[in-house]
Amino acid sequence: GEEEGQIKGEEKELIHNIFELDDTSASEIMTPRADMFVVDANEPLELPEIFKSGFTRIPVIDGDIDHIIGILNIKDLLRHSSAGGPPADVRKIMREPYFVPEHKKLNNLLKGFKKRKQHMAIVVDEHGGVSGLITLEDALEEIVGEIIDETDMFEPPIVRVSANEWRVMGKTEIEEVNDALSMKIPDTGEYDTFSGYILNLIGRIPREGEQIAIGAFTVVVKEREGNRIVEYLVRGMDPSAAPESTTAPA
Repeated sequence: GEEEGQIKGEEKELIHNIFELDDTSASEIMTPRADMFVVDANEPLELPEIFKSGFTRIPVIDGDIDHIIGILNIKDLLRHSSAGGPPADVRKIMREPYFVPEHKKLNNLLKGFKKRKQHMAIVVDEHGGVSGLITLEDALEEIVGEIIDETDMFEPPIVRVSANEWRVMGKTEIEEVNDALSMKIPDTGEYDTFSGYILNLIGRIPREGEQIAIGAFTVVVKEREGNRIVEYLVRGMDPSAAPESTTAPA
């Protein structure tokens, strides 16, 4: 009886989630641009970096992230790269990108994925600037919940490692960081994640190992993959010792 009740509960949630697709926009569940892993068509492909990223499909940019010209499928890259030889020319093997507006509803997005046989869409704002990306897996997870695959990391976004140190994943939402660390990061609407905040604050992608003083905290870049910061170490310190010049606005 208990098992039957659980199944009915899961079915009810599934049906509810399907109806919710009409109300959920691409911008609500996309990976924001600050967290996107991309390759530049004008630079040599860094194969170790690409394979380390764990992504199957990677946007290809032409100079900057607002000029996405294709999608690189790792399978195509492997097929066209000879062992020991130079990597394939990304412009010759990339696929056409699928662009969708921020307000695109998930039910229509799923139809678009199916019709175009696409697994990734680039989300753009009203001015044509890139807001982020969304995958078929992201959309399906809204219906059935988290899809666990072999590349998913079973790591919480914030882990306390000592009395005044926390490990913070780059894609952690600002609200979570403020709740766990009391950092009081302002909600300006210009960023959604901790990485987005750091990039907005210093105006560039920080180096691996770089330390950034923010009020009573020191943020250390622990792991960087391409232009994406995967993980930070955040240390609390005496507020009186924080350099005023690098203090984040309250």
